[in-house]
Amino acid sequence: MPDPQAILKADSEGRYFEALDLSPDASIEQVRSQEVVLAHRHRDMPEVGAAIHHSAEFATAVRRYADGAADARLPDGVELCWFCKKRPAVPSAVVHIDLYKIVEKSDWVVSKHFLYKSSKTAVPRCSACRTAHDIAGRRHTRVGWLVGLALAVGLTIVGAAAHAFVAGVVCALGFGTFFGFLARRVAQVVVRPGHSRPLGHSERFPAVKEMRDQGWLLGTGPSRAD
Repeated sequence: MPDPQAILKADSEGRYFEALDLSPDASIEQVRSQEVVLAHRHRDMPEVGAAIHHSAEFATAVRRYADGAADARLPDGVELCWFCKKRPAVPSAVVHIDLYKIVEKSDWVVSKHFLYKSSKTAVPRCSACRTAHDIAGRRHTRVGWLVGLALAVGLTIVGAAAHAFVAGVVCALGFGTFFGFLARRVAQVVVRPGHSRPLGHSERFPAVKEMRDQGWLLGTGPSRAD
């Protein structure tokens, strides 16, 4: 059970489920039941009791909205996670999407000159989806390393057997790196982050999509290929 100071702090920061010591997936019945338990435990502390009631009201509103209740509305200042659309987003887990828009482009003799403006768009995410994305990212990296390393070792052995060790090493580094990177990209599509939508789903966030429809591009700035 959370101590009184933890309850007050979590409620003031909008971490309503955490204030009640509940998972963000908790049902409305669990929220109400926990409210009764905590209120009784801290019945001699009115300020804490008020925070418990406040968090329970907000947690109930979030759950009703996530469950699709027709008359449900999210409380002011609360956003649902874009990736699971079930749990409230937290500021520490937000995903920042970099975008830029080319204002002017000049072709010089040996290079290109760009004048552009940049922007960041915040995509709301909950702590559970952040954890799922971190775990999936590590899995993707491991898949890339394993495929690249296996291919590199195989090509090196083939090169040595054909008395072309140096050529084999060069090919191994080149092909190993390329196919390792390719395997990681494939893993990002195949290996899903649990019940959360993949991190790439952030590009479909309405604010990001709207900016892209207005000519903004993903990234921190233009490259030579633009």
